[in-house]
Amino acid sequence: MHKNIKTIKLRSSIYGPRFLTDDINKFLVIKILIPFIIGIIIQDYFHFNILISIIGFSIFFILSLIVKSFKGKQKSKTRFLFMKLACVCFVFMGMYITENKYVTIPIIDNSKAYYGVISEPLEEKEKSIKTQITVLDLSFSEKFEILAYFEKDSLLNIEMGDLLYISSKIDRIKSNGNPLEFDYADYMSKNGIYFRTYINNSNYQILKNGYKKGLRYYSCKIRNYLLSIYRKSGFSEKELGVLEALTLGYKNDLDEETKSAFQSSGAMHVLAVSGLHTGIIMMITDFLLKFLKKNRRQKIIKCGIICIIIWLFAAITGFSSSVNRAALMFSIMSIGKSIDRNSSTYNSLAVSCFILLMINPYLIFNVGFGLSYLAVLSIISCMPLFEKIQELSKSVIIKYFLGIIVVSISAQIGTSVLSICTFRQFPTYFLLTNIIIIPVAYAIMILAIALLITNSIPIISTIIFYPLKYSVKFMTESVSWIESLPGSCIKNIFLPNSSAILLYLVLFSIIVFIFYKQFYWVKLSAIGLLLVSLIYLSEIKGRNADELLIVYNCNKASAIQIGNKLITNSQNIDKYFIDMYIPPSELAGYKNIEIINQDSLSKISDNFFMIDKKIVGIIDNDEFINIEPTLKIDYLILSKNVECNLKNLSEKYKPEIIILDSSNSKKYREQVTKESLNKNINIYDVNVNGAFILGDAKKILKKY
Repeated sequence: MHKNIKTIKLRSSIYGPRFLTDDINKFLVIKILIPFIIGIIIQDYFHFNILISIIGFSIFFILSLIVKSFKGKQKSKTRFLFMKLACVCFVFMGMYITENKYVTIPIIDNSKAYYGVISEPLEEKEKSIKTQITVLDLSFSEKFEILAYFEKDSLLNIEMGDLLYISSKIDRIKSNGNPLEFDYADYMSKNGIYFRTYINNSNYQILKNGYKKGLRYYSCKIRNYLLSIYRKSGFSEKELGVLEALTLGYKNDLDEETKSAFQSSGAMHVLAVSGLHTGIIMMITDFLLKFLKKNRRQKIIKCGIICIIIWLFAAITGFSSSVNRAALMFSIMSIGKSIDRNSSTYNSLAVSCFILLMINPYLIFNVGFGLSYLAVLSIISCMPLFEKIQELSKSVIIKYFLGIIVVSISAQIGTSVLSICTFRQFPTYFLLTNIIIIPVAYAIMILAIALLITNSIPIISTIIFYPLKYSVKFMTESVSWIESLPGSCIKNIFLPNSSAILLYLVLFSIIVFIFYKQFYWVKLSAIGLLLVSLIYLSEIKGRNADELLIVYNCNKASAIQIGNKLITNSQNIDKYFIDMYIPPSELAGYKNIEIINQDSLSKISDNFFMIDKKIVGIIDNDEFINIEPTLKIDYLILSKNVECNLKNLSEKYKPEIIILDSSNSKKYREQVTKESLNKNINIYDVNVNGAFILGDAKKILKKY
């Protein structure tokens, strides 16, 4: 009997409560967070008037207070109703916070110059210096933020906090509108930024250096000082770029080859300063302050020092979202520990998420935000399942590496679906990468801190420099080696959004079944997998190689996708070009993509195609203007600034739409558009409206 009781207790400690609802009821913050997030999503999608959220919150808050005041025998029903009303209150709160954070598109008057303060650290690009400027009104009050690109110049002497007088033109940020391409304009709008400007040497004047000084200004100064120590130490360019990114979150010196190697090998999370790095800082600080544990007062002092150092690290690394999340969560956990409260990790995670979303609700749409929380959530959910694996060995070293394996697999379980949906690739050797890279990252962080502290003592700093240098070199070479292995990264994986949601429900059901041993969760996961399979089969069946037309919006070049052919006049078909324009074809089921040089289309018949029972014609020289058509052309694509009389062309071919591809100059497009308005001709300009998509491509791509 006693043995059975012990077994039940052990089972409960490993697998948790018998019912999922029992566990959820313990996590009050999670019950608040979920409806709050629902409110954010609803408001972003529908953009209700802010009065609706205020009135809705007020009504349901009063109703919840009324229900709470009821005293009777049915306390459980009253409590249940109160919680439901409270959840609705948080839905309206999420709507209110989102609408309150929403930045309306400012009205720009480019006939006037304006004042601005540089609000972000300068970032060096290939042809410019990128930063962010806060535009001020005449009373020097903040109006709105814009992206700014300064002309590269050896005499450029600006920095964060400077007040400028600027006369450059402000333009609206636009996305190319190509299928599967990152929507940069939408991303920036969720950060309240709608405009950008290009500033040359004659377009600005420095009115006052260091006009606006704050925490970020001084933290930027500290980071620049620490970067100068690294740069004087004698690292190679590649080593320096990796060291700066790994320890200080500064990625400007990383070359594209290194970024690609880290991404393909599954080690990009090491370069993105986040929970791993913040955790190392916390561990080092906790170890150094180990003596402060005698009483509650010492524990509170220790907690305060740890929190200060964590947030100082966050400041130095630029207050990136990933570091803020980690710093906030570790701070909450540290505070709970200092007051002898074993706060739930789930609640700590939910509290940090709730606070960050209160500050900026649009973070919920940030991929990095999602990946970060999914990774941590997956780790803390899966770790109990692997605890017994570590008990198989008494060796500390073996336990350590088993811990890395467990954490890596857990994080990959949580993030793989979202990662594939976003980046459309999967690093197959992620486990090998983490086993090698994570211990080295620990060593690099510790050695880097030691180097920065002992910089003024040449003998000691020199001794530290060499193991640090070779640790960074070992990391970069290991990552490059893993990337070079056969099949190191599976690319161009396409997962519909509906399938992604179903897969997360399947993962959730499997984890819940393992914990609570309730068989209906297995049924739910099986149903989810069946639906994913049916969606995939229906996608394949619905594809038709003869029904795809995409006229892309690319940089001053023609790129027209017709079936399995990509017609382009670009002289440099480089890797970036292929990666950008081939994926939609692979998604449509085409295995062999034929790239055709537009100038090689010598026959007139080569320029006409049948797509989705519509005739498409490409007109890129005078020969097509003079021929007599025998058929009605449904879609005409004008390319390479072909000279034509738009009215005669329209009367001759009678097209539904005339499409201007991106090889046409701005002057030509404006001229044709103006003429079309006067003569009531339907024109589609890909530079303005984004890629033109017709047929099977339109049906498939909208699901991704």
